Amino acid sequence: MKKQQQQQQQKKQQQKQQQQQNTKVNLYPAAAAAAAAEKKEAGTAEAAAAAAATAAATAATAAATAATAAAAATAAAAAAAAAAAVVAAAIVVVVGGDKRMKKQQKQQQQQQQQQQQKKGSRNSRSRRSSSSNSSSNSSSSSSSSSSSRMHTLSKVVAVVVEEVVSSSSITRRHTSQKPAAAAAAAAAAAAAAAAAAEGAAAAAGAAAAAEGAAAAAVAAAEGIESV
Repeated sequence: MKKQQQQQQQKKQQQKQQQQQNTKVNLYPAAAAAAAAEKKEAGTAEAAAAAAATAAATAATAAATAATAAAAATAAAAAAAAAAAVVAAAIVVVVGGDKRMKKQQKQQQQQQQQQQQKKGSRNSRSRRSSSSNSSSNSSSSSSSSSSSRMHTLSKVVAVVVEEVVSSSSITRRHTSQKPAAAAAAAAAAAAAAAAAAEGAAAAAGAAAAAEGAAAAAVAAAEGIESV
């Protein structure tokens, strides 16, 4: 009986050990699969985080580029506005000088006419000589003032062009890696230079008109004196 009981106990122990071993063998693949899944999930999360960081850096770079381009465009617009203001001021000065010159010439002609009327006893030759001298003086004065105005205007335009070129070179330095912003700055500088050229042409036309008016006034004075 004892021997049978011992055999049964041994058999039960063997069965129990076999069950435990079978359980361990069955658990290993499951644990390995779970570990692999966790590792895969961790790798996916890391990749997603890296992609998000890259996207954020790209967005920040784009924002900085846009801000730099906007600053460059603002600087170019300010330079063009300053150039236009300088040209407008130069034109105003030239036109004002022409008006003052016309007024002075008119006053001088009136004074000369009054003096010549008082001295009516002089012969026509002396009057023509006086008129010729007056015409010559008026013409030389008008020519010298016109030359002075054109010289001044040329200096002003040269300064304006220099400022525009300087501002456009600064803009190009700030936007050396941004072709679109550099092109916009160059276009603004070209427009400012064109505006300066138009202002110079207008001032030259005004000076020529002033000289024509002075010549006409002198001719009219000569006609009155000859009568």
